[in-house]
Amino acid sequence: MSQVPPERREGRQLTAPRDPLPAEPTAARLHSYGGRLFPAPPEPRAVPLGSITFDRQRIDLVWLTRTDSILVDFADIEPKRIGTVVMREDGPGFVAQPGHLDWLGYDDRERRLLNAAVRVLSRGTAEAMRGRV
Repeated sequence: MSQVPPERREGRQLTAPRDPLPAEPTAARLHSYGGRLFPAPPEPRAVPLGSITFDRQRIDLVWLTRTDSILVDFADIEPKRIGTVVMREDGPGFVAQPGHLDWLGYDDRERRLLNAAVRVLSRGTAEAMRGRV
């Protein structure tokens, strides 16, 4: 005679649906939509800050909220990525992509682009905070 697993002997349901809620109450914020609880919608991770004109080139800026950095891309030139502005404790820094090092090295563009991106970010976050209040 074959052995019956203990789960079946005790009458437990092996196919019972699992509870979809997090293990701890602090693991995810829950919001009520129509009387049912759902996890809160995630924060946007990439927020477009807009475009700037810089030395007759249109440049797109995108803020990555999780890493607090700004992607700096050409709008019309390939390769698009110029670099990334990273926010550090001792101030922002610019990490350039190798495809545009010659363009960035001319006329102190790297520093000017870094300053412009930080200005746009500070203006955009200030406007966003005013909208939330």
